[in-house]
Amino acid sequence: MLLVIGATGCLAWLITVEQVAMQLSEWVQSVAHEPWVFLLLLNVCLLLLGIFIEPLPAMLLTTPLFLPMALAFKIDLVHLGVVITANLAIALYTPPVGGTLFVAASIAKAGIGAVSRHLIPLRVAAVFVLFIITYVPQLTQVIFRLLMG
Repeated sequence: MLLVIGATGCLAWLITVEQVAMQLSEWVQSVAHEPWVFLLLLNVCLLLLGIFIEPLPAMLLTTPLFLPMALAFKIDLVHLGVVITANLAIALYTPPVGGTLFVAASIAKAGIGAVSRHLIPLRVAAVFVLFIITYVPQLTQVIFRLLMG
């Protein structure tokens, strides 16, 4: 497990040095002209980045890059935070880096491939819910308003 965490740290460092997150951000800016396109590309970028980097470093790398774009499209910041968190939560059990995937495989005394195959329906459902969360922002805003009184 420590080997996986160490390798992830090295990969995160490499991605930071090569400015992959900045390049993704520039690509999204050049392509997105509508809020729904921006949100779609945000989901794609975070899911792809989350496959190779643990959620916390991915969040620290991408949030400062995508925040100004979200503000330009007048996207609620609570909604943006929920979308980012949901994307990176899916990445937690997506190979090859998914930390919880390795823990689950270790506990089950099974291989990563076997565990990953059984998680496919869960992944499909999670991506479906992610798109509902992304394109129905009232869901996140209602829950936030209820919690904040």
